[in-house]
Amino acid sequence: LIFGDLCNAAKDFYTADKGEMHERVAWLANRLDRDDLRKYGVRPDMWLLANLAEAGHASARDANPGDAQRLEAWCWAGLSDYSQPQLRTLEAIKWRTYRTASVLRRMEQTNRKIATTNAQPLPTDKTELVKYGRVSVIALAGYTGDFQATIYSLIADAIFGARVSDNLKLPVLLVLEEAHNFAPGKATTAAEERAIAVTRQIAQEGRKFQVGLLMISQRPNRLDETALSMCNSYVIMKMINPADQNFVRRVVESLGEDDVRMLTNLDKGEAILTGEFISFPVLVKVKPPASRGEREEEDAFVALDQMKTAADEVVKAARSGKP
Repeated sequence: LIFGDLCNAAKDFYTADKGEMHERVAWLANRLDRDDLRKYGVRPDMWLLANLAEAGHASARDANPGDAQRLEAWCWAGLSDYSQPQLRTLEAIKWRTYRTASVLRRMEQTNRKIATTNAQPLPTDKTELVKYGRVSVIALAGYTGDFQATIYSLIADAIFGARVSDNLKLPVLLVLEEAHNFAPGKATTAAEERAIAVTRQIAQEGRKFQVGLLMISQRPNRLDETALSMCNSYVIMKMINPADQNFVRRVVESLGEDDVRMLTNLDKGEAILTGEFISFPVLVKVKPPASRGEREEEDAFVALDQMKTAADEVVKAARSGKP
C-alpha cells in the first residue's frame, strides 16, 4: 500500500510544465540538500522513487507540516496522516529503493558498454519494435535474470496481444537467444513464471496470429519442456552433455536413437534437421557465414597486444604533455 502511494506520487510529481517542474525539483534538491539534483534535475526512474521516499519520510516526520502539505498538494495525498508504523515502512522502502536504483544503474552501465553505439532505449509502445524490413535487437546483457525475464515478458506479451487484437498488422518472429534464460525448465521467481507463461502461450497459439517463435539454446535440458515440445521443427547441432541428449530425445518425438548417438560426433557446422519442415531426420552441413557481425572474435593475444600498445601511447602522450 505504501509503495503504491509512492509510485503514484512519483507519477504525479513528474509534470510536463517546465516552470512547475523546475519549482518541484528545486524544492526536492533543497529538501534533500542534493547538488546533483540542482545540476541535473530528475527523470521518471527508480532514483525519483528513492528521492521522493526520502523527502516524503523526512517531511511527514517533521514537526513543521509545511513540506508534507506541499507534497500533498503536488502529488502525495494523505502523507501527513501517516502513522508511525507507516513511516517506518516508508523508511525501509526508501533504503531498498536506493539500493535497487544503484544496482539498476550498474546493470545499465554494463549494458551500454556491451550494446552497440547506436543503441536506443526501449519505446514505451513495444509494437514500435516491429517495422517492415527491420530487425530489432534487444540487448539485455548486464541485467540480472529477473530483469531479463521481466523485460522479455513485457515485450513478448505486448506484441502478441497487439497481434491478437489486430492492432499490429505485420507478422512477427520472436528470436530468443540463450532461450533457457527466458523460458527455464523450472521457475524460481515470479518474473520467470510470467516469462514461461507468455512463451508457452506464443508457442501454442502464435501460429494462429502469425507470431513465430525461434528458441536458441546450448543447454536444452534447462529449457521449459512444454514450450520446446510445442515447436514444430528442430535444428540440432553437436551435443556432448548426456542430460541434454536425454532431454532432446524425450521431447523431440521425430528423433531416433541412432540420430541421438550421432550428436556427440557432429563436426562444426553440422546439424540434424527434424520436424515438420522435413519428411525425416537429415544430417546437413551449414555453410559458414560471410561475416560474424560487428562482434566477430579476434585472436585474444593479438587483441591484448593492441590494447597494450594503445595504453603505452596514452602514457607516452601524457608524459610529453601532448593532448
